[in-house]
Amino acid sequence: MKLKEDILNKGIALPCGGTGVCGRCKIICPALPISRLDKKFLTDKETESGIRLACDKDFCNKLNYEILFKTFPKQDFDYANIEVTIKDNTASVTLLNGEEPFSETTVINFLKEDSLSLYKGKIIKEIVELLEAYAIPKANTIIFNTDLKLFESLFQKTTEVDTYLSAVPFMLPSEFVYLMQSIK
Repeated sequence: MKLKEDILNKGIALPCGGTGVCGRCKIICPALPISRLDKKFLTDKETESGIRLACDKDFCNKLNYEILFKTFPKQDFDYANIEVTIKDNTASVTLLNGEEPFSETTVINFLKEDSLSLYKGKIIKEIVELLEAYAIPKANTIIFNTDLKLFESLFQKTTEVDTYLSAVPFMLPSEFVYLMQSIK
């Protein structure tokens, strides 16, 4: 049996859907051999301590392992939006499913010395990780609830509030970007 199937059968989604491209599906299981992907994504210290990636492993008998990656319940979403609220030195990134009452939120804290590009990178990383955790290829709309000037500085694009825009120029994993009125 494939280990990723065993994890999915327990109702847990793997980062990147278990495709072997991210290196985040870490488990502790020294009984498993070290694979090519383990060597690619893990340090020698990690593999020596029994850490392996779950996405490329097979097993025959009962296997005991501990999941180290952030777990999310497996969901089948046909439709999802992301809301990003930026206020003060924090951003909250929320996955919203329009059909069922569901949301998953991650909060990012920023330091005063963080550059705008690092700020933007942290936000995009959280968006991508939420989508990957639920095996959603891209959101329908990413809604930004922030100050217009901050949004324009982050993405180096001039825009207007309350407007749906193509996500392509912003290089975001969605069909559209929507900028709401700024938070007071």
